[in-house]
Amino acid sequence: MNFIFLFFLFLTNEIYAAGMSSHCALMQLGNLKIGQSYSLQTLLGFPFSATYKGRAPADVYIEVKRPSTSTPDGFEPIPDINWVKVVKDKFSVEPNETVETDIIVNIPDDEKYLGKKYFVNFRVASGPPKDNIIDLIAFSAGIICSLQFSIAPKPPTEEELHQLEKQKLKGGFSVLVSPDRIILYKVPLGKKINVKKDFGETLKIVNLTEENIVVNIESVEISKSGMFPSPGYTETPDKDFISIGIKKIKLKPDMIKEIPIYIEIPDREEHQKKKYFFVIKSEIIGENIHVNYLTKIYVNTL
Repeated sequence: MNFIFLFFLFLTNEIYAAGMSSHCALMQLGNLKIGQSYSLQTLLGFPFSATYKGRAPADVYIEVKRPSTSTPDGFEPIPDINWVKVVKDKFSVEPNETVETDIIVNIPDDEKYLGKKYFVNFRVASGPPKDNIIDLIAFSAGIICSLQFSIAPKPPTEEELHQLEKQKLKGGFSVLVSPDRIILYKVPLGKKINVKKDFGETLKIVNLTEENIVVNIESVEISKSGMFPSPGYTETPDKDFISIGIKKIKLKPDMIKEIPIYIEIPDREEHQKKKYFFVIKSEIIGENIHVNYLTKIYVNTL
């Protein structure tokens, strides 16, 4: 069986502009089959990523854009941008934080596309910074990354379809942990706070894979997370001021779980009118994956 996926990643030509950068300037896939769906993360072994270069917290957006012209080497604009889906297209980020997501490509089951070569662009841009007006100059323009792919000249055989299904079951991975950031104002001292009940915020974990996963959730020390507080906030003096209602869960495919979060800060003078920064780590463990997601929590005390 001639079962080939081609991929080129131009590491030596990092794209940079308007407060964003990415090593994924150009991605290429080959021999895709009509009627099939493909995960970029599964095929490449790592997600699409971009790094925010601004100096203040902001939101980052990823948009699918249809090109207006063909490439010199014969790749045509994708017929319909709905062929492509960005699994997560909005992030709340800190300076120098890298965002990661999967991209799904769906090839229609129509023989008119056999042997065709298409490409599609992804615009990655940051919104206005949340607390630093200077970085407005790095807002909006963003960067453009491209995905080129070719479609096999013949429809898939039954054997190829079986192999594709096995690959999806073994290698498919998409777990969402939301939100990226929780901001809590006027948090009282000396009282155990249920974050969902008192502030309407909760941590959700969604298993979009085809396999069972285990998730370990904990509040971690900032120095061990690789994160840094935003200007005006300081690292919490005690990570255990935040507690997790469910520290370990098992999620079946297509399952969603809410994780209760509690905050209890001692009623002492040194904690009054403070702005504390916490990090919750969600460790995702599956047969084919082991990754960590970090959720930032900003707490403003009374």
